[in-house]
Amino acid sequence: MARAKADGYRLEEPIYHGMSGELEGGAFDLSRGGQTTDSSVGSVGLSAAHDPGLAEHFANRAGSDGANIIPGFYRAERVANLATDDSMLNHEVAGAILDAWNSDYDALRVSYQVSPRGKKGETFVLLKDPAQFRSVMAKFDPAKRNSRDILADLGAWFAR
Repeated sequence: MARAKADGYRLEEPIYHGMSGELEGGAFDLSRGGQTTDSSVGSVGLSAAHDPGLAEHFANRAGSDGANIIPGFYRAERVANLATDDSMLNHEVAGAILDAWNSDYDALRVSYQVSPRGKKGETFVLLKDPAQFRSVMAKFDPAKRNSRDILADLGAWFAR
């Protein structure tokens, strides 16, 4: 954990990525556009909830291949906050995300007025680059800082 902290991972803010099925090759691929998670923001960033229950909700909604919840940590140099409400249209949310990326933010902390599972105040983090996410089981190898491998060269990954 000392290497994770030294590399800027926010150990005080664990996050959970939920997906249906298996993670192929140990790395996230934004070009798949949220196909495994059914996420509308899947092609513009990697999302992970602060609550494992919200991550599981999205994983279950995405498919019937079984919910995989990957606990992890993220690193970010500039985090913007985005509060959403039921009146925001998808293109407005997409525009806010692109504005953040164009303004050199590398992460968004998104809060729901009411989440898709009906709870108030739930949040998730959207990371511009999947290389910013690591499993709690990662080696946090500084030489692999920019790798999209969630374990950064550890042989297996953890899911529940």
